[in-house]
Amino acid sequence: MDKSTWVLVNLLTNAIRYSPENGNVILTCSAVDGTVSFSVRDFGPGIEEKYIVRLFEKFSRYRAPRQAPDGTCNLQRVY
Repeated sequence: MDKSTWVLVNLLTNAIRYSPENGNVILTCSAVDGTVSFSVRDFGPGIEEKYIVRLFEKFSRYRAPRQAPDGTCNLQRVY
């Protein structure tokens, strides 16, 4: 799996995992001049402000409580 695929799968997995039960996850994709951009938006609780400064530290982890134990959510694609 290439790095871009790994990142997208990770973002989607986390968005689904931490979204409220029957919540929405929005995937937006676009292609311009040979470059593909994507974003993943969810409506979960987010990351506590005190952990945001460590967000990109190597090996840093944040464990938020799961919102949808059964993984139920609505995935929307926007092009």
